[in-house]
Amino acid sequence: MKKRKKIFLIFLIITLILILLLIVMLIFNPMYNPFDPLRRSERKIKEEVLELTPIGSSMEEVIRVIENNERWNVSYINHDLGFARPGPPDPEDVAQGSNVTIVGEKSIEVILGTYSGFTTFKTYVSTYWGFDENENLIDIYVYKISH
Repeated sequence: MKKRKKIFLIFLIITLILILLLIVMLIFNPMYNPFDPLRRSERKIKEEVLELTPIGSSMEEVIRVIENNERWNVSYINHDLGFARPGPPDPEDVAQGSNVTIVGEKSIEVILGTYSGFTTFKTYVSTYWGFDENENLIDIYVYKISH
């Protein structure tokens, strides 16, 4: 009976060590970090970006914030067109077949970063800033796509 208890205890200790190793690997693996802020919801990321670049900020101020963040990569700065957000501007446009809304007169797109999990897919997190004709921020949109 003592031999069975000893074998069970060794098995239990080995199992606990393996579980702890797995947890450490998951937390510190750069490919899968559950605490990565980019893994938060698009709504939460938008709230955080709006804290850095509040509605009404000038385009110049937003560009400065973007340039000061080393992880962010500018995809484009467009002084002639706003950004396209999925969905009609209002319910009446659904009948007209519109499935995108152009936000603003000027826009910026930035890739905030990427993350991946256990699959081969990589998720890109982008943010779009839309500005009015006076270059004041009117809206932002956070978008995630995996491929």
